[in-house]
Order: sequence, then structure tokens, then C-alpha cells
Amino acid sequence: MSGLPSFSFVGSAVPSAEEAFWTWRSITSPLFDVSISDPGAVDAFEVKVDSYHLGPLVFGSVSANAQQFHRSQLTIARSGIDHYVVQLYTQGGYAGEVDGRAIRVRPGDISILDLSQTLQTQAERFHNLNCIVPRTMLEPLLRHPDELHGTVLSGLTGLGYVLGTYMQTIHKTAGSLSAEDGAAISEATASLIAGCFGASSDSRDTVATAKRGSPSPNHQTLH
Repeated sequence: MSGLPSFSFVGSAVPSAEEAFWTWRSITSPLFDVSISDPGAVDAFEVKVDSYHLGPLVFGSVSANAQQFHRSQLTIARSGIDHYVVQLYTQGGYAGEVDGRAIRVRPGDISILDLSQTLQTQAERFHNLNCIVPRTMLEPLLRHPDELHGTVLSGLTGLGYVLGTYMQTIHKTAGSLSAEDGAAISEATASLIAGCFGASSDSRDTVATAKRGSPSPNHQTLH
């Protein structure tokens, strides 16, 4: 049996940090327009990307420097992509606006982004895990599929911990899974995502209300 279809990119493998940035920008262009506010920071840009196909899902990890992410109506129309992106930030995080509403993601948090809607965020240096799910696969499992954009599950909640642990397990074992394995667990993965976010979709403003003074679970992703 063959392994999971995969893709990887390491910025240090190309001749310059600037080339690494422009390559990364090209990789992310179907999903986000990325930029760096300080032009001088491009010369020190670092990035590492790994991704795998779990049947119709794409699962991956990203480590990169601070940057801005933007998904405009123009990008939405140009890309033709109609998916959700579920992201676990194991290091760093981001803040900004999703469809005009404020969002803040901290280490250990998991967010869901609806790629049919706009966003503009600023990420600090980060490492994250991503699961990109077709709308046609996830939407039938959700109570309120159009209301999830920018929902954040705190890593201190039970559901956040369950989903975060699962995503880390997939990340750690992806290299040993076959293409058949990936396809076999894709529906279960979508169902778990729906269970965790569907239970919270009625009240976006109360999802991440766990007390942050408590110790965070030890969490070990494109944005």
C-alpha cells in the first residue's frame, strides 16, 4: 500500500529568504493573500510546510514568521474554493477580523474559518496544524454551517482538548498511514470536527470562555 499523498516545502531549501517568502505566498494564494508589514523582515523569512491528503481532506502543519493573512471577496471569487479550514495553534496565534467581527486565537486554541467569507488577520511567529474540509462533506453534519466563521474553541475546554489531541495524533502518525487509511478516517475526522464545533455554533461569543489562568494542556498548521 502506498503512503498518503503529500507535499512539503522548507524555506531553507531555496537560495534566499526572499525567494522562500514568494514561494510560500504562491502556495497559500488559493486560500489567502499573505504579506509582511516590514519589508526588511522578508530577508529573514523562515517557513516549513508539510501536508497530506486524507481522502478528500488536506491535513498539514506550518511553521513560519509573523505575517498578515487576507481573504477578500476578490480572492474568494478567484480561487473558487469552498471549504472550511480548522486550525490548531500549538505556538503563537493571531488577531484580526473575520467578516467584520473581531477574532483572537492563542496557543492551544482551535479556530474554524469558512473560506466563503472574508478575513484579515495578523499572526505572530507560529506553528499550527490545519485540516481543510470540503463544504460538501462538513456542511451536512452541522446545525448552523453558515455561522461558524471565526468560531474559536479554547484549548482549555473539553471539546477543544479532544479535537486538539486528535489533530496532534494525526500529525504524528501521518507518515505511517497509507492512502487507504487516510480515506478510511476522513469521514470520522469530519464528524469529530462537526461534533466539536456544532455544539458551540449557537453562541460564538461564549465558545472561548474557559479561565485562561488555569494551566493549558501541553499541545505539541495555512495560517
